[in-house]
This record gives sequence, C-alpha cells and structure tokens, in this order.
Amino acid sequence: MTALREARKWLERASAETMTALREARPLQIAKGCKDAGQEWLKCASTETMNARRRLRFCFLLGLLVSAAATGAALGPSVGAQGGDLLTLSAGARARGMGNAFSAVSDDANALLTNPAGLGTLTYYEIAALRQNALAGVDQSNLSLVAPLGAVSAGNVNGLGTIGVNATFLDYGKLKATDATGAPIGSVDAEDGLLIVGYGKSVGPLSAGLNVKRFRLQVGSDRGKGGAYDGGLLWRQPVSPLSFSLAVFNFGGNYAFESVPQKLPRYATAGMAYRWEDLFTFSAEAVAPKGDPLGGRAGVEWKVNRVFVLRGGYDSSFNAGKGATVGGGIVLEKLEAGFFPVHSLTADYAFTPAASTSVGGSESKSGLHSVSISMRIGE
Repeated sequence: MTALREARKWLERASAETMTALREARPLQIAKGCKDAGQEWLKCASTETMNARRRLRFCFLLGLLVSAAATGAALGPSVGAQGGDLLTLSAGARARGMGNAFSAVSDDANALLTNPAGLGTLTYYEIAALRQNALAGVDQSNLSLVAPLGAVSAGNVNGLGTIGVNATFLDYGKLKATDATGAPIGSVDAEDGLLIVGYGKSVGPLSAGLNVKRFRLQVGSDRGKGGAYDGGLLWRQPVSPLSFSLAVFNFGGNYAFESVPQKLPRYATAGMAYRWEDLFTFSAEAVAPKGDPLGGRAGVEWKVNRVFVLRGGYDSSFNAGKGATVGGGIVLEKLEAGFFPVHSLTADYAFTPAASTSVGGSESKSGLHSVSISMRIGE
C-alpha cells in the first residue's frame, strides 16, 4: 500500500504541473527547448504542447489504473461455493449481445474477459463499466481500464503493447444458511470480487496476451482466496475480413475456501470472426471446459448506421447466463470533454430472455439485463 500511495503522489504532482502549464498558456515554459525562429518555433511549440496534453492524459489514465488496482486489492469479495461463477462471467453488454462469441473479436476493453490477446490490438485509452442484474438475484458490476503503452508519445516506448485492469464484483444478496444437520438457521450475506491485470502485444498479424487474476471469496464469516492465469492468441490482418483466436482460462492456480482446496473452472476457447466492410460481423467459437461437455457460442453485429448497432447471439456453454441473447448500442464519435478528445462514447444493452444459471446448488432461469458504457480517449 505504501508503493500505491507514493505512485498516487507522483501522479498528482505530474498532472498538476502539466495542467498548470496548459491553463496558464505558457508556451515558453512548455516549449523551452524550441528555437526562437518564427514559424519553426510555432511548429515546435505546438508539438510540445500536444505532447504535454498527451502526458496529462496518460497520467490521468495511469492514475485510474492504480486506483482500480488498489481498490481490487483492498476490497474483499465472496462465495466459496460460487467461486466458479466468478471466473466464468460474461464480459460487457456488447459481448453478451453477441452470445459471448467474442474471443476472435476482442477489439475493446471486453478483451480482458474474453481474450487477453485482444489488448495488443487496442490503440486508444478506454474506460468501460458494466451493470448486470436479475439473474437469480445476483448483481454483477465491473470496471475496465485500458492504456496502450505506445500512446505515451515518447519514441523509446512506442509499440510496447497495452495494459489493462478489470475489477469485478458479484453480490448474491442473502443466501439461506443451514447447520451441520441441514436445518435452516437464517441467512448470510455473500459476494465475490475479482481483480485482473492484463497485458497484450501485437507482432504483425499475431497478438498474444496474458492475464493475472486474484480473487477473494466470502459467505458470511467464511472466507477464501486464490489466483489464476489466462492466456490467448489472436490472428488478424487489416486486409483480411477473417480473424482466428485461441485462449485458455483459469490455469496455473487453485484456491482454498476455509482451508479446503477447491478446483477452478478451467476451460479453453477456439473461435473465428468474419467482418464485412466494418458493417457486419459474424463470430463463433467452441468452448471446451475441463470435465464438462463441449459447448458453443455464435453471434452477429450489424451497424445500422454510424450511430445505431444491433446484435444477436446464442450461448450453449457452461457459463452463467447461457441462452439466446439480443441487444443493441448507440455510438457517438469525435466528441470533446475538456482537454480530453473523446474518440467514441458507446452505450450498449443486452437481454437474455431465459438465462440459465446455478446458484446455491439449484438451477434458475430468469431474464438477464446487461448495460455497459465505454469511452475511448484519443485523437
């Protein structure tokens, strides 16, 4: 925690100094390395001012990443019996609207949950938030932050890939509690929490990525914690409408609940996606969970125009909330938010009419609503 406090202090100082220079319009201070030579000086000063703004945006996003990491490390989550649900959750409303068939797409912050290799293809800072509820009384919230290291603007760090952080929380509400004989003794609060730190890098058409996961579990006074890893590959060429993916999830670790060892829900996905002129996308993938039958996912996305998007899909895999899905979204591009140029602002919604999941050992079906908002920052 001491390191986090020092990082925050540094970010505050860096942001304050850059903001002061920008607000007071001190070109001589910002561009003190430029030669006083008329138009050449103006060109240099403009470049230096733009770099200062980029540094400020980077400090802001890095601050959010540090804050998210600190929050995920400090907050305790829950549910030893439901630890598997926490690690098989769907991503944002866009991915859910496509039946969670997103591994070979993975072109936004959802990549942290669908295929970490997708991080390597991202070129904009991105912030995304999800709210999902009404599935057997379980509420899900998460926040994802993505920062391309190549966007720092310093030539010596260009092309270092992309980092991302995701913090996910599940609230199960009140669960029925029983004693050793099975007799009811009231109810207990239950909730889960998960922190993911991911990295992705592209080399030509091939991208590779890795997630490191930490989670803590709690049901009443019972607690558990553990960790795991995800890895993925994504092949995509700009001139080709096809992309292919391979990803593995929840490997390399286990967890214990009240000192009792538990198995993680390990699984792998292999997918493909086809894009037609950036207007229509079809994606499909096979899901191979360890110890469970093979499943599948498929979905489509249609950009009706520059603002409206429609989606549909089906998920037959083991994850919570499987079933047919429909959804849509609104995309606003090229906005300005103070000193932040907003590349796009997106609001997405998805609905699963008869989502199926297992909570507390019993099968449950109910309508599942997912809403997410994302913002990409950049020129």
